[in-house]
Amino acid sequence: MTIELLADTEALKVGMNMEEQGLKFYEEMIKKVESGATRTLLEALAEAEREHFKTFSELHRQLSGEMSTVGWALDEELRQYLGSLIETGVFYQVSDVPDADVKDLSEVEALSVGIQAEKDSILFYREAIEKSQNPRGRQAFERILEEGKKHLVDLNQRLKEVQG
Repeated sequence: MTIELLADTEALKVGMNMEEQGLKFYEEMIKKVESGATRTLLEALAEAEREHFKTFSELHRQLSGEMSTVGWALDEELRQYLGSLIETGVFYQVSDVPDADVKDLSEVEALSVGIQAEKDSILFYREAIEKSQNPRGRQAFERILEEGKKHLVDLNQRLKEVQG
């Protein structure tokens, strides 16, 4: 997929998609994971994804008439990166695996997918902050970026605990 331009409203939709994918993934892993500590972390992450989706959805609804539809200027590397995110989402490792196999991910694999997804979302939100032309949109991206960083730290810490 080639993206020529991405406007603020489209970036909010991408964010909504990423958060929805994250919610579905974490909810599926909650059913699978046996460890209480990992389950508690995944439940907190699922709730955060739910809140992020709600934030973006509400902001998109409120601002769709006023947000800039002027496209962001994208260099080729950023265009390819965003195209990949839109096509596959940040939970791409899971989207390529049949549902039955997703349920068979180990605790370590589930945490690893979560870590990679948080890294990808952090990269996206950094670009969204830099390119956004709407202060409220930028503020929402900034808040969710900071939460994503915390999620990454929590997932990494839990992975280290699980791996001993």
